[in-house]
Amino acid sequence: MSLLYQHKKLMPTELASMEKITNQSMSAVLNNLDELGYITRAVSDTDKRKQLISLSKLGEQTLTQVRSERDEWLAKAIRETCNPEEQEWLWRAMIPLKKLVDFE
Repeated sequence: MSLLYQHKKLMPTELASMEKITNQSMSAVLNNLDELGYITRAVSDTDKRKQLISLSKLGEQTLTQVRSERDEWLAKAIRETCNPEEQEWLWRAMIPLKKLVDFE
């Protein structure tokens, strides 16, 4: 869902490649997301055999809510379990960790 939020529209094969899973596995994931109402499917303007997947309004709202809840939980956990010095280490570590997460 994050990739769809970031890229707006992707083909299932592009999603599978980005997630480093098989097309069959991505198809199962997309079918589940479709059943939940989190994605929409549209036929490509350039090739009618291909589908473009995007997040529905419900998908965007759900992703935003999950991210917000996760961020709130993490901030609280850091505040309540780490001393100020450890908190500073964590904030410094986030820069290289973000680079790792963004690596393709």
